Amino acid sequence: MSSVAKTSKYTYRSSGGGTTDVNIEYSADLSALSRLEDKIRLLHDDLESERELRQRIEREKADLSVHVIQLSERLEEAEGGAESQFEINRKRDTELTKLRKLLEDVHLESEETAHLLKRKHQEIVVDFQEQIDQLTKSKARSEKEKSKFQAEVYELLAQVENVTKEKITFCKTVERLEINISELHIKIEELNRTIVDITSHKQRLSQENVNIENVIYLKSQLASQLEDYRRRLEDEDRRRSLLEATLHQVEIDLESVRVQLEEESEARLDLERQLVKSNGEVAQWRSKYESEASARAEEIEELRRKYSIRIQEQEEQIETLIVKINNIEKQKSRLQSEVEVLIIDLEKANGTARELQKRTEQLERVNIEIKSRLEETIQIYEQTQRDLRIKVTEIQRISHELDKTREQKDALGRENKKLGDDLHDTRANLTELTRRLHELELELRRLENEREELTAAYKEAEAGRKAEEQRAQRLATELGQFRHEAERRLQEKEEEIECIRVFIMPPVKVPNYCSKWHKPPTSVYEDNYGYGIHFYQPMIDYISDKEQGGSSKPPHLPWNNERGLDKYRFDKAIKPYSDEDASRISKDIAETAKHDLNVYKVCKRSPFSVVATASAANITKRIGVESVSSKGKKQLVTREKFRAERQKKRMEEIDRELELYEKAVNVGSELRSKAMMYRGKSAKAIAQVLLDESRKNVAQSRERNVDLTDRKEQVDRQLAKVTKSIMSKMSAETKMSSISDCKLSEEISETVRSIRSISPVSNCVIIRTEIPVIDYSYVEKINALKETLKQFESLNTYMSFDHSKQTSIEIEQLNARVVEAETKLKTEITRIKKKLQIQITELELSLDVANKTNIDLQKTIKKQSLQLTEIQTHYDEVQRQLQVTLDQYGVAQRRIQSLTGEVEEIRGNYEQALRAKRIVELSFEEAQTRINELTVINVNLSSSKAKIEQELGAVAADYDEITKELRVCDERFQRVQTELKHTVEHLHEEQERINISVRLEEVETNAIVGGKRIISKLEARIKDMELETDEEKRRHAETIKILRKKERTLKEVMIQCEEDQKNIILLQDSLEKTAQKVNIYKRQLQEQEGLSQQSVTRVRRFQRELEAAEDRADVAESNLTLIRAKHRTFVTTSTVPGSQVYLVQESRAMSSE
Repeated sequence: MSSVAKTSKYTYRSSGGGTTDVNIEYSADLSALSRLEDKIRLLHDDLESERELRQRIEREKADLSVHVIQLSERLEEAEGGAESQFEINRKRDTELTKLRKLLEDVHLESEETAHLLKRKHQEIVVDFQEQIDQLTKSKARSEKEKSKFQAEVYELLAQVENVTKEKITFCKTVERLEINISELHIKIEELNRTIVDITSHKQRLSQENVNIENVIYLKSQLASQLEDYRRRLEDEDRRRSLLEATLHQVEIDLESVRVQLEEESEARLDLERQLVKSNGEVAQWRSKYESEASARAEEIEELRRKYSIRIQEQEEQIETLIVKINNIEKQKSRLQSEVEVLIIDLEKANGTARELQKRTEQLERVNIEIKSRLEETIQIYEQTQRDLRIKVTEIQRISHELDKTREQKDALGRENKKLGDDLHDTRANLTELTRRLHELELELRRLENEREELTAAYKEAEAGRKAEEQRAQRLATELGQFRHEAERRLQEKEEEIECIRVFIMPPVKVPNYCSKWHKPPTSVYEDNYGYGIHFYQPMIDYISDKEQGGSSKPPHLPWNNERGLDKYRFDKAIKPYSDEDASRISKDIAETAKHDLNVYKVCKRSPFSVVATASAANITKRIGVESVSSKGKKQLVTREKFRAERQKKRMEEIDRELELYEKAVNVGSELRSKAMMYRGKSAKAIAQVLLDESRKNVAQSRERNVDLTDRKEQVDRQLAKVTKSIMSKMSAETKMSSISDCKLSEEISETVRSIRSISPVSNCVIIRTEIPVIDYSYVEKINALKETLKQFESLNTYMSFDHSKQTSIEIEQLNARVVEAETKLKTEITRIKKKLQIQITELELSLDVANKTNIDLQKTIKKQSLQLTEIQTHYDEVQRQLQVTLDQYGVAQRRIQSLTGEVEEIRGNYEQALRAKRIVELSFEEAQTRINELTVINVNLSSSKAKIEQELGAVAADYDEITKELRVCDERFQRVQTELKHTVEHLHEEQERINISVRLEEVETNAIVGGKRIISKLEARIKDMELETDEEKRRHAETIKILRKKERTLKEVMIQCEEDQKNIILLQDSLEKTAQKVNIYKRQLQEQEGLSQQSVTRVRRFQRELEAAEDRADVAESNLTLIRAKHRTFVTTSTVPGSQVYLVQESRAMSSE
């Protein structure tokens, strides 16, 4: 470090009777400036500081030039006083020459006066010698005191200059620090803006923030929660592995089921070979259901894919959230430590501010005291100036010129030094500017490199955005395809529902009407599989009537076309049946077969009693019908319950499929909306949108769960009420007429409307669950049972058979018709078998569809996992940006710490300056007292010295001349002695008067001019002091502002910490929600697996039911053969010549035990 010392020396010398020197030196050390310039290089503020330095130096120059001008004016005044004294001395010389001439003339006359003058002269000389001795002593004393005072003045001036220099350096450093602090504030504000932009979406839940006092507790709690989450994740991974194993096992089971299905298909092919007539129709149905199954299989595969993707994405999101929570905890700990450091710094800054305020108040008090002392010194100084002016008038001309030349020489030397210093400063400034230019060039290159990097990053981001847009378009096209397929599926489902509604319509009544007996019309067996209960009733009534002696006209038995069976032939269009209809029809056939077997019981008959057998048959029929009437009611109730349960299950499956479709549509719409939202947005905005959507979805899911639970409970209550009312009305319906059917339907419709009025959401489900219940078939069956009961109650007579040919012919006709009925029943059984086979194929297709839907769900799960990975990448980018901003914040924090260290150094320097100032003030007070004493002494000495010097000079000169001329003038003295007395007295009086008037005028003029100058100087000094005080006040206000800004920044940092705490809580909530979603997806997978298992069990159950139906059909065939055998072997007739008919009863062992 090179130190430059600038010294200015002002010298005033006067060589009168004695030697007096006054030296004033002004030195300024520039080493502190060089140190500050090094700091200025780091902060890039050299130009402003140098300009301020220049201005201040120029001000100091102006002050010094004013001081020099004042000194020059003083010197000029002193020179003017010397010239006036010189002129006075000239006048005195001329007067003395005149006097000498007069003395020569009156020498003789002046001898007497000479003696008198000698006496006076001797007395005056003695007085003067005494005064000279006193003055020499006082002069020595004053010189000693003057030297001491001058040294003290020089020391005080040096101290004052050092204090001013330190003050200037302190002001500069304070200004630089203020600039640095403002820049740091700007940077901190920018960082705060970025952080606020990142965390703006988290301000909605600001009311849920936890106080700062619980931060440590929350930290430990969060650590424990993180460990719990890790354990849960490990458990979830284990469950996932188990689920994969179970899925693999399910796939193996499905393969085994497929093998079984292939075996069953081979068996089905064997059965199809036996059913040649219905192959064409089966092929049509098969093609139709295969197309539907393929469409459904693709949809199921897509759904399966989507769900697999979604599960993978959720798992990845969970992992990323764990990583984020760890990072946020680290950030939280770091921010907490920074907040504590900032709080400590704030307390320190507040303490320093209070100390600075106290010091400024003390400085103001000191300034007031200094002002008062300055006024006193100014008064003393005015007095000294007056005395000095009186002394300066007595200085000689030659000494004045010599001093003037010396001053000019010194001024030239000073100017030369100043120019050299300015040249050195300009060179240093030039080197500094060149160095700064080089640094700026380096900075420009760095900025250009950063700009290139930013352009490359922008291009990469643009390419990524385009790729995302293409991906969004592709997803939109896939979504359109999926929507089209879903709409088609919905349309097909609606067609199926319409078919179900058609099936729910009441069956067609075909009358089997007997004109004679006026029997009421009866319903054909449901779906035309069977015959009416009273098909043979007319013939039996005819036989019994004939036995009693009634009319012998045979009844008219209806044939196929009359019974309405003609329209159900094979050449007609076949009615479409669903799986549930087929199973229901097969069960009804089995139940009717059991019912017929119970009605037509085999009774023990005697081998020779025809009438007894007929009556026994009649009795067994009657008893069977009465027993069956109660059983039929129970069977109808159980049948309707079973049917309602099956319809309900079917509609639940349809509802599940619709829900899956709606979920898929919602996922597609969400993907499209997300793609449109993410288009043209940054990673921050995408992360913001995703977090907002996750919150909305969580809130909506909660609301939906609550609403669905409430609505489910209401619907369950209403359905329970409806089922109870329907069951009670079904039991009552068996005893009521057809008019009550309408009332029942109206009540059911009213209940449906009431359930619909609960909520529009659950409307569809209620309709689907209640439509199968409103079935009118049981009403018709109940009416048919009533009619049969009435018919059997009307038959109170016994059966009897005529022993004629006509009765035997009629019996043969009856047997033929029974044979035809058996053939038709066989054809119907084959038809039922075909339909059951078709149902098996449909179930196989439905199983395939279920497998395809499972595959689709796996695909959807994979897609969702891919989406989760993309979201995770976006979140990682956002996290990286947040980390960068936090690093920048740390750098700014370190810079603030360094600045606080510099501020502390400045405070130490300022305290040292205050101590030095106090010391200077004390020394200044002591010097002031000494100056006052010395000025009084100096004034007295100077006045006496000036008088003595003047009188001694005049007297010495006069004495020499007079001694020479006394000899000449002694002769003339006597002559002019008388005249000389008068003239001398007159001359002395005039001379004294002139001298006194001149001196008075000079003193007055000098006093007025000096007073004005001093007053102007003092006023200028007062103004400077006022400006300095104003600057000190302004700086104090600026420091207060800076402290307030720091307090604001600390508050902002505290708020930021609170926001980070809120963010941690929100991330924990989102993690819990994602875990819940993963559990939901797992449950959905389990449900899908359960559905597939249900479908497999359903297929097996249908197979078992088919086998049972076949067994029942076989049993029915065997029963029918038994019945036919009964009718055939019941009675045999033989004709004997002579037109006599004998009735023979065969004795076959056909007993029912």
